[in-house]
This record gives sequence, C-alpha cells and structure tokens, in this order.
Amino acid sequence: MQETSYIHMLEGRLRIKVLEIKGSVDKAVGVEETIRELDGVTHVKANSLTGNVLVLFDSDETNHYHIIGTLKDLGCLRTNSRITPARSTSKWAEAVVGPIAQTLIERAILALI
Repeated sequence: MQETSYIHMLEGRLRIKVLEIKGSVDKAVGVEETIRELDGVTHVKANSLTGNVLVLFDSDETNHYHIIGTLKDLGCLRTNSRITPARSTSKWAEAVVGPIAQTLIERAILALI
C-alpha cells in the first residue's frame, strides 16, 4: 500500500495529496488542465514537488465528489491508496457542520475512492 494521503475540504475548496503527480511535472500539468476544464472550477494548482493539488470552485456548479471522481478517472488516485481526511480547523465548520456531519462527509469521500 502507498503512503497515506489526505484530503482537506472546505466549501468551494479542496486540497488533496495526489502521490501519482509527485516528481512528474507532465502529470501535474495534465491534472491542472483537466480539472481546470470542469464547470465551476475557478483555480487549480498541482504541485509536482509536494504532490498536492489545490482546487477552488463554485459549489453551485460542482462539488468535491466530482473533482475527486475526475482525479480517479485520470488514474491519479489508485484504489489501494489510503486517504485520510484532515479535520477542518475552521470555526465555522466546527460550529455549523459539527463532528457528526464531518464524519459522514469523510466516510462518503472514502467510499467514493
């Protein structure tokens, strides 16, 4: 199994470790180009040095599931990768979403991958 990856998500923002782009500028550029074409995506940066992909998007037009699904379709998230969602440190997320909702969201994303 690969080393642990992570997901950090907030409304309209997704940061995910994509080990498959680490060390490959070509793969990082390909991820950026593909994700940038999705409806609602306003910014994407794939860093080949760290393996991190940051996506900013309009949540009225797309969502975390669609972006993660696209990464999976690109072969960038292997099915044997362990993804550990990071807990949000946002006070808003803690107050509004709450720990139960956060757990449900994390489980849904893990099931998608």
